[in-house]
Amino acid sequence: MTNETVEVRPTERGWEVVAALPGVAPEEVAVEVADRELRIVVASEDDTTPAALDHRVKLPGDVDPDHVDATMDHGLLTVRLPRSETLPEPIPGQIKTADEQLDQAREPAGGYPTGEDATGKNMAAGVPVW
Repeated sequence: MTNETVEVRPTERGWEVVAALPGVAPEEVAVEVADRELRIVVASEDDTTPAALDHRVKLPGDVDPDHVDATMDHGLLTVRLPRSETLPEPIPGQIKTADEQLDQAREPAGGYPTGEDATGKNMAAGVPVW
């Protein structure tokens, strides 16, 4: 089967994937969700040949796999994929105090504080004064 049409639509609670599978019975279709990917597999007519269709769809976000819902109506597969309610782990980083942020903002682009440059020459507003 190579004539499938798959569309991913955003919804208020997640995503909806609609796949046109003409001539396919609901019991021939399997749906799996793992790692932000939806896999649609249509079984072959006999158990000795590979699947007639093995289609993968990348999802735009994390899905709650326990609440995935799939229906099939007249060759149209609709899979509803709710967003996961869990938030990703925060990325650790250095936290600066307000004073550190102000000090960093006051330094000129060259990295030397206003007053003297690396050679000890007097600086005014970041411009050397001779």
